Parts: sequence; structure tokens; C-alpha cells
Amino acid sequence: MNFQPHHQPTHPSSSTQINPFISHTNTTTSALEVHPQFKRDTPTTLRPYSLYCVWDFVHRTRHNLTQIDLAKLDAGDKGARDAFEDVVGRACLSNMMILDETGATLNGVLMGRGEAVDFGDRVRRAAKGLMPNRRTGRFEAV
Repeated sequence: MNFQPHHQPTHPSSSTQINPFISHTNTTTSALEVHPQFKRDTPTTLRPYSLYCVWDFVHRTRHNLTQIDLAKLDAGDKGARDAFEDVVGRACLSNMMILDETGATLNGVLMGRGEAVDFGDRVRRAAKGLMPNRRTGRFEAV
């Protein structure tokens, strides 16, 4: 007997993941922008370097995510899947830079040039959405 499922499971890199993923990157970017030390009108050189770098990394991750051709992703195109996997890796690294309370991940990424930043509860809550669910491998809707 040949068992065929009634539906095909959605691969974690399917375009159905894009909207929740974009939402999580938007939420994290917004949380970083309202951080008391971020101050949007302050020149970049006067903001804490670590805070700016994390904001920039999450912001660029979101941009890269929006550049993925969803039709190609759903069709299993290698380039689109590689781009999606790169974005997921960037999001996971963003999560680690924010949630690692020792600062070692952020310091390592910035090659020792960053200063310690207390990201605060709002940013830490938002950053949790940058990691896919460990059990399902999917980004969950907010």
C-alpha cells in the first residue's frame, strides 16, 4: 500500500513564511528605533555603535527578505532558497546578538569594537520572533 498524505506540508522556506517573517523584522526594527539611546535625529556617529549596528543588520535583513522572488522560492529555485536561508541565518544571528546577555555574540560580530548595550525588554521580546519555531522550523504570526 502506498500512503499519500492528503496535503503536502509546507517547506519552512515557503513564501507562506515571508509575511510573518517580515512582520517580525519590522517589529524588531521599530523596537530598536524607539530605544532610548537610538534617537533617530542623532547623527549615526553619536549613537552607540553596537545599537546602530544591530538596527542596521536587522533593517538590511528585512530588505534582503523583501527582494526574494516568491514564485521562484515556491518553485524550489536554488538561488531563491539560498537567499531565503541567508536571510534566516541573518535573523537568527540578530536574535543571538540581542538576547545574549553576556554580549559575547555582539562583540564577536563587531570584532571587539562595540560597547555593551542593554536592549531592554521591548527589543528582547521582538527579537524572539526572529528565530523560527524550533519544533516546526516555521516563523509564527504575531
